[in-house]
Amino acid sequence: NADLADSSNILSGHQASFFHAGILAKRIAADTEAHAQGTQCAWLVADQDINEPGSVSYPDIDQRDRLVRRTWQIVPANPNVPTCMRMMTTPTPAPNISPALPSSVQTGLNAMFEALADAPGRSVAERFAQATELLLESRLETPCTLLYASQLLESSPGMDILERIVAEPLECARAWNDAIRSVPRSARELRIDDQDIDASEAPIWTLDDEG
Repeated sequence: NADLADSSNILSGHQASFFHAGILAKRIAADTEAHAQGTQCAWLVADQDINEPGSVSYPDIDQRDRLVRRTWQIVPANPNVPTCMRMMTTPTPAPNISPALPSSVQTGLNAMFEALADAPGRSVAERFAQATELLLESRLETPCTLLYASQLLESSPGMDILERIVAEPLECARAWNDAIRSVPRSARELRIDDQDIDASEAPIWTLDDEG
């Protein structure tokens, strides 16, 4: 995105989904900081992940007047396929919940369904990310640019990074290993063979046609 490349930005992100409270707090904090600094906000959608944004938990009251947790399956589950490679299907309408619960619960579920119906995008990741932004746009100060992890290497900055990795694979692997040592258990170290570059690893992964 040319506008983002030529300016300072507040960048954060998460997988495509309707946010739980912790991620919502992060999104609000990014918006607040961007507004305070008079800069832009960008949100990186980790759409190469295999999370299930279509499985939404909600409260309800059962026939014995007990508070229970139910799941609204908005789109069919498809484990082990990244959300960027799953084509969006017609969303299942929001469930009708017990009137004994606060009306805000039903209102929220209905709003989520309407946002999904109105949001642009072909993939599950795009549709859920755009729907989330539709729900937030009237509540936050700064418009947010969505970036998708699966498309980063297709951008000019991404290609620059990729070319440098190809040119200096061992230096890249060492930088990776140094970085992850500062955060224990964040990722495994890459294999480095100073005698055989082809036996060494670089932090590049690809998705095949099967995802």
